[in-house]
Amino acid sequence: MSYTVIITPTHHNNPGHSIKVAKKKYYVIWEGRQTGIFEDWPTAQASVAGHKGAKYKGFETRALAEEAFSQAPEKSIVAKKPSKTSKKRPAFELDERFDIHIYCDGGCDPNPGPAASGVVVYRSGSINAKYHGLYHQGTNNTAELNALFEAMKLADGLIKQGNKVQILSDSSYSVKAMTQWAAGWQRKNWTRGKNEVLANAELIKKMYACFVQLPADLSIIHVKGHSGVEGNELADRMCFIAMRDKVTEFEEYAGNESIEGLLALSND
Repeated sequence: MSYTVIITPTHHNNPGHSIKVAKKKYYVIWEGRQTGIFEDWPTAQASVAGHKGAKYKGFETRALAEEAFSQAPEKSIVAKKPSKTSKKRPAFELDERFDIHIYCDGGCDPNPGPAASGVVVYRSGSINAKYHGLYHQGTNNTAELNALFEAMKLADGLIKQGNKVQILSDSSYSVKAMTQWAAGWQRKNWTRGKNEVLANAELIKKMYACFVQLPADLSIIHVKGHSGVEGNELADRMCFIAMRDKVTEFEEYAGNESIEGLLALSND
């Protein structure tokens, strides 16, 4: 971690001069005149001051800032909140080429902080099973990666039973980490290149070892989060319950609430 040294002005011969050490912060701007990661507040402030709809936040380390910038601002600025349940939820057409659809989601409140994962399995369009757990102190990204990892493990067993499987995640970071970026990171010895540290490298390494063993026709796609898609909303509620109850093991959810009852849960 880097620090800025600020010396209080005093006379050179005064042995009582003071030194104040200020911790450096990194500012992520998702929406502003300029976007990106900034290392000083005056520059960041110039990009957001007076800018309608500006979204930004400060972080203690560059690694946390890079992780936050790789995902939607809502993940870091506010805790994930369930969308309001209505009698008519927006339709989402499941791809009928697949027998099984697995929704996965991770949550963290605050970020970083307590985190957990949830998975919901649909067979032929109907809920087949719900899973939750992996409570830990982490980040949104570790929770999302854990959720996708568990979904891939479930997919492996279901594929071996002769099913065609699609996994749906609202984390573009997790989806791209597996389907686009991991191969390159592996070639760079699990770094981002030039010896730059790869966040969550050990977890991603284990996931990719699983991913490359899965059939090529396994589909892993991104689905918009908190847009009323039932499977995504239910996976989110599994995260909420796992965090609320501090469920460390990843296990099938034993509750018997109705879909409407689960969707009505709030993590406010």
